Amino acid sequence: MCKTLVLENTACTNSGCEDPNNSRFYCVVIQYIAQLQTHKVFKFVRSLMSNAKKDNYHFRMAYEQDAIRLTGYEHNAICPIGTTVPVPVIVALDIAKLPGDWMWLGGGQVDLKLGCSVSEFIHATHAFVTDIYK
Repeated sequence: MCKTLVLENTACTNSGCEDPNNSRFYCVVIQYIAQLQTHKVFKFVRSLMSNAKKDNYHFRMAYEQDAIRLTGYEHNAICPIGTTVPVPVIVALDIAKLPGDWMWLGGGQVDLKLGCSVSEFIHATHAFVTDIYK
């Protein structure tokens, strides 16, 4: 079982999500049992830009109203598919390695889950895959 968090880079020089290598917001897909390490997200996103300054990166959970505005989904129901605004997706490396190539994640409503192929999800969303766990 996975969940989607919307992270904001509050120090980003961009205000939107148009550039996946330098977006203000990212949908981050992690397993429910895992602990996200935002420093690893910082290091990964910073690596996407050459000559990136550390001062341009500071990740935190997006405000709920920003997450709803970007995704169109309420708290505890965020799905990285069909978002209101195309938001770049980061998938935890351990999810990409799941046996059976299958995952369940939030389906847009609190009691609705979406099951899908991990590899197809990554391909369809153009997701980045990296190690972001503690």
